Amino acid sequence: MASALSCVVGEHVLYVQPPARDLQSGGVLFSDPFDQEEEFDDTGLFGVWPAAYTLCRYLARHPELVRGERVLELGCGAGLPSLLCDRLGAASVVATDGTDEVIDQMHASFQSNACAGQVSAMRLDWGDTQQLLRMIADADVTLVIGTDLVYPLRDQQPLISSLSVARRRFPHLKVLLSEGCRDARTHARFEEALQALGTDGVVETEMADDKLFGSLRVDLYLLHAWRQSDSQESDDVEGGGEEVESACVLGETHDAGLRSQPTSDTRHTSLPQLSWS
Repeated sequence: MASALSCVVGEHVLYVQPPARDLQSGGVLFSDPFDQEEEFDDTGLFGVWPAAYTLCRYLARHPELVRGERVLELGCGAGLPSLLCDRLGAASVVATDGTDEVIDQMHASFQSNACAGQVSAMRLDWGDTQQLLRMIADADVTLVIGTDLVYPLRDQQPLISSLSVARRRFPHLKVLLSEGCRDARTHARFEEALQALGTDGVVETEMADDKLFGSLRVDLYLLHAWRQSDSQESDDVEGGGEEVESACVLGETHDAGLRSQPTSDTRHTSLPQLSWS
């Protein structure tokens, strides 16, 4: 087995598995539904993406958000946030992803980091609402986290719908999501959907270096525990999927002219130095 890749987040050194895909080889990250009969997404096999570092840096500065929580990570990929949550004292961590190879890598990463808490890795399609609800109930999850989940526009509606149902079923559930703005229209739609779900807004913004798009704005969103006042807005989200789905059918893709520009209240951060060990 190849040596693990060390990542430094604050005072914590964590080890993830080496990328199983190479961007330089020109491999496909996710399929276009017009090109493939069966959709696939292997973004989780290209290593750690910028939004994961943004979330980890935030959690490292605010360990009280994690300590004692029962965490579930959606679309974990390399799983750096899950590993950090264990290190910060989470009561339990469930790392999930839709790719079997990612799950295998997570098991290896748990061993490389000698995780002290209750950790597990499981396959999950977040569009399968019932499966997500079962996982939350079985693990008594209190905090859901996710990074760079919805760059393909088609991923938004399944994610938002499942989160809406989950937050109704489990009113105590809190959510932290970190997303890179690679396409302004897609990002704006995502923010609108989160507002309807009851987000506390953007709690952190960084400018980071992305493997594909160069300088990239990353926003971190907090969704508080469920409030009764969120009910009507969430009804609108669950019933309003047609617009998002129709945009997916049209195959909306990245437009370099729509990329967000840095603003005065953001700071630029390069990815942490990585080393083989």
